[in-house]
Amino acid sequence: MKNGVLIEGATNSTLIFSNLTTNDSGLYSVVVSNSHGVVESTIASLNVLVLDPAMDFAAPSSPGTDASYSVGFEFDTLQPITVTALGMYDDGANGFAESHDVGIFNSSGTLLASTTVFSTNPLIGYFRYQPITPLNLPAGSGYRVAAVTGTERYMWSPSGATTNSLIRFVRDRWTPFATSLVLPSNSDGQLGYFGANFLLTTSTNQPP
Repeated sequence: MKNGVLIEGATNSTLIFSNLTTNDSGLYSVVVSNSHGVVESTIASLNVLVLDPAMDFAAPSSPGTDASYSVGFEFDTLQPITVTALGMYDDGANGFAESHDVGIFNSSGTLLASTTVFSTNPLIGYFRYQPITPLNLPAGSGYRVAAVTGTERYMWSPSGATTNSLIRFVRDRWTPFATSLVLPSNSDGQLGYFGANFLLTTSTNQPP
C-alpha cells in the first residue's frame, strides 16, 4: 500500500521502482492475507529527492596552477535547502593527482560540513562529488563553499554558467597559499572559482 491505499497490480513479494520521480514519495506497507486474517507490515517512508549542482556551466575557462588555494564562491539560499554532496572540479575529467578537502562555511566563518573528494568519486559534469550527511541550510546569506586546490588546476568565470534557482551566486571567494581548508576571504569579481561545488535537493516533497 502507498499512503494507506492499495497499489494496483502490486501483488508480488517485491515492489520494483523504475524511473523514480518525486511523485513516488510516500508511506509504504505490505498487506498479507489468507483464510486466517490480514496482517499489515510496519510502514516504510520513501522520500525521493532530485539533486542538482549549485553551479553549472557549458565549458571551463583556461585553468591556473600557480599555487594552492582555498577557492570557491559565496552564495545566498533563497529558501531552505539540503546539501547532499560536496564536489571538486576535475580539469580534463581524468582524475586527480591528490585528494581534496571541500567544505561549506556560514556567514560567521564557521565550518558547517566538510569532506574529502577522491578520483574514485563519480564525475557529474566537470566535478567529482563525495556524499555527506545531509546538511540543512536555512534561507540566508553569506554562505561560502571552498575546496583546497593543491597541485590541481583550477579555473574561474566559465562560459555558459548557470546558478541553481534555489540559491543566489554572490561573488567569487579565494584565499591564496592555503594547503588546508580555510574560509575563502578574497574576491576579485570573477564568476566563481572552481574549486568547489555542491549538490542540493531541488525537491523536498515529503510523504504525507
